[in-house]
Amino acid sequence: MGGGADRPLVIDSHAHIFPDLAGAGGYATVAEHRLYIQRILVGHVQPYRRAGSHEIVSDPGMLWDLSQPGISGYRDVGLEVSSYGRFTWQKDGHAYYLEYMPPWLRTQEMPAEFLRALMDHAGVDVAVLQNDHVYGDLNHYFAEAVADYPDRFIGLIQVDETEADRDDQIARLHEGTRSGLRGLFYKPYTFFRVDFRQSFDAPRFSAFWSEVARLRLPTYWDLVPIPGNAKADYLNELGRFAAWSERYPEIPCLMVQALPTRLFFSDGRLEIPALLRRLVTERRLLLELALPIVWARWHEYPYAQLVPLIRALYDAFGSEALVWGSDIPNIGRYCTYRQSHSYLRDTCPFLTEADLRAILGENLRRFFRL
Repeated sequence: MGGGADRPLVIDSHAHIFPDLAGAGGYATVAEHRLYIQRILVGHVQPYRRAGSHEIVSDPGMLWDLSQPGISGYRDVGLEVSSYGRFTWQKDGHAYYLEYMPPWLRTQEMPAEFLRALMDHAGVDVAVLQNDHVYGDLNHYFAEAVADYPDRFIGLIQVDETEADRDDQIARLHEGTRSGLRGLFYKPYTFFRVDFRQSFDAPRFSAFWSEVARLRLPTYWDLVPIPGNAKADYLNELGRFAAWSERYPEIPCLMVQALPTRLFFSDGRLEIPALLRRLVTERRLLLELALPIVWARWHEYPYAQLVPLIRALYDAFGSEALVWGSDIPNIGRYCTYRQSHSYLRDTCPFLTEADLRAILGENLRRFFRL
């Protein structure tokens, strides 16, 4: 893996490949896959729109009973995976949609060859394939991509977080590493399937985490505010993570999208929780800068409005704690793949060439021991 003699290595921390989202995607049934898709649309940054008129519809409980954020709140709305990036459903005789993927994604699939071509065009050498349930149960799919393009992709392992104490889930860690996958993608939000009655720090999961530690698997944490969407919910999850981290300090960890910045950034000022400051400093966590995917619905490239946010993270932790991620192909809703990282150079003059080299590749190279 290398960036060539004339430029440093560029690694995207946040990329996706997937078979057609309309199918089962590796799950036992299409319905199981659709459940994950429907839940992720609740409270999504993209708005619900009425088909035909395309008007934004303010009905946050359309897809889920928000008084029951777990599986008990599921609403059967006949969710369908449409073309050109859209998910569609019906309510009270009207059709609605959410533009989840960019409209240039005619069929809802992103094969490895397509992502590789986008990487070539954008000057990205390596992409980390995040293994989120919404895209499918994709360990084998990722392993094939890594085998075909070992110098271009770093694949992460998916498990069923709610049943990670079972032998078959622990076995998935070993199967993943044998097939060339290099880390674990872990999503506590998946506990919606059991109405959030338990979480990742339950004693029953100690054998699973001990095996992750023994294998020294770099772990991506998609830590979000649950079961609600408030600061207190996030801080509670962060507290759980801090206690977990004391038990498993040898597991290298990265926080996907750093923290929920829409809750902590306002009036040009980022509030960094004191516990996160301590964890990054003492635990050497990596924080992912995947900001356009969160903010570009409201701001145009080159995202000058995000400079205070980036500066706050840089001043607090330095470039050695930050990594760049795009969320390709989703980011195509707002900007080009190249723009998803070039804005850092174009709008942040305080980032030196050494800083950019660290953020755009070197920190991840060390994280995965490439």
